[in-house]
Amino acid sequence: MNNIGKTLKGFCNGYFGRSYNDKIIEGEGKDWLVAREVNQIEKFNFNPKFAFFASKHEKNEMVKEWTKESD
Repeated sequence: MNNIGKTLKGFCNGYFGRSYNDKIIEGEGKDWLVAREVNQIEKFNFNPKFAFFASKHEKNEMVKEWTKESD
C-alpha cells in the first residue's frame, strides 16, 4: 500500500508528537512513516516527524483510521 501524499488528520494518537495539525506523509517503509505538519495557512513545517509501528499491518490500519473523514 502506497501512503505517500495522503493527509493524516489531527493528533494521530501521538505517533508524531503532541501536535493536532494535519500531516502529509512524505515517506514510508515496512513499519514506519515520515510526515510533515501542515499549519493553518497550508505551509509545511520544515521538521519532518517519524512514526514507528509494530508491523506493516498496524501501520496500514492506523493510516486508514487517521485518513477517515469526520462524520
